[in-house]
Amino acid sequence: MTLYLHSAALTVVGAGTGAAGLHLTRQLVPAAVVLDIRLPDIDGWELLSTLKRDPVTMNVPVLIVSVIDERARGLLLGAADYLVKPVGRDLVLGSLARIGILPAPAAPDVAPTDLLR
Repeated sequence: MTLYLHSAALTVVGAGTGAAGLHLTRQLVPAAVVLDIRLPDIDGWELLSTLKRDPVTMNVPVLIVSVIDERARGLLLGAADYLVKPVGRDLVLGSLARIGILPAPAAPDVAPTDLLR
């Protein structure tokens, strides 16, 4: 994940636990948070809910990337997007573009006649 984000010239600050992630998010107020639901100390759902209730962090977009396939729950709790692992670079960066963290990819130059072939 870090390699994908670095390849888009994003600065990554990692957190090894949910508590550390909460502390860093409150301290840094980042452009976005990439969150896994499976955390070693607290439940990722609990962390997402806490981030969305906190006036300091409530407007930070959260992209969930997890093996747990509960997209509807994540979006209901306030996630900006939800991806199910395994994910590739294009999927992650596309999601960050959709939520406004990265510029949208440019459309390819295609002549109208090319679309008919």
